[in-house]
Amino acid sequence: MAKKNTPLVKEKEYIAFNSYTETIIGKGSRKEIVACIKAYAEEEGYDEDGVEENIHVFELGQEMTVRAFPKGLEITIES
Repeated sequence: MAKKNTPLVKEKEYIAFNSYTETIIGKGSRKEIVACIKAYAEEEGYDEDGVEENIHVFELGQEMTVRAFPKGLEITIES
């Protein structure tokens, strides 16, 4: 009996961002992001309020195409 080929389901990716310092904390799966935030909070001395006020997580979506043109380095983003 032939094996059924199942399409690879790509795990969702997230990005964690500190809005206070305007820095990216990390990018990865949900589990990886949680670990990044925990390590970052420890390193920066953030308590629960600091994390909830400053740390934001965004789900990464569809990749966009970036095009650049030589006329004054014109850049466009296309879906």
